[in-house]
Parts: sequence; structure tokens; C-alpha cells
Amino acid sequence: MEKHPFYFQVKDEVLFAFAAIWDTWSNRGDVVTSCAIITTAANELVGELHDRMPAILLHEFQDAWLDPTTDRAALAEILKPFPSLKMKSHPVSSGVNSPDNNRPDLLARVDIEVGQTLSLF
Repeated sequence: MEKHPFYFQVKDEVLFAFAAIWDTWSNRGDVVTSCAIITTAANELVGELHDRMPAILLHEFQDAWLDPTTDRAALAEILKPFPSLKMKSHPVSSGVNSPDNNRPDLLARVDIEVGQTLSLF
């Protein structure tokens, strides 16, 4: 069965932030700056397609996430799954899976044929 990608966004369609970490380190004398998006358990919406999702920061927690003095226990509480009732999704073209494609129409809703496997990617 063919997998099919989905587009996820917050319902009010405003910008949002993912929780991420970054570091600068040395690799055989080369300075490397790297980052990673933190994942958490999937909420009910994303859980239909995958068992985890990026940790989306609620607006009221963004400053705390960026503050290096925030207590680790408080940071762990911030990394809860984003409420599924505040999100929406729809199937999109499989063209999103190629970095060569960069068109706005890739985010348009498409119909899924019966028998296709749903996929986050």
C-alpha cells in the first residue's frame, strides 16, 4: 500500500514554535553548530498516523523554554503533547516528500484513495 503524507497546523493558523536544542562542538578541528527538534508522545490527532510528534510550545511557555535559568522539572512539563483540539490536518500531495519541490500548492488538500496507508511523512 502507498503511504500518504498529511499537513498539520494549529487551528488558528498562527506561527508556532517547536522545542529544540542546539550546540556548537568540535569535530576533528571543525566547529559544528547543530540542532535537533525535540519529540514527545503523539496527541490524539497525530497519533492516528504516528506514535510521536514534535514538541510544539504553547505560546505562554516559549520564553521559559528559551530562558537558561528555567528549572529542568518545569521544562519537562512544557514538553507535553500539544492539545489535539487546537490542531487540524489534511492529506497533501506526495510531492512534499521531495526537496526539489517548493510550491504552495503542495499544501493543498488532496483526496485519498481507499486502501492507501496514512503516513506522517
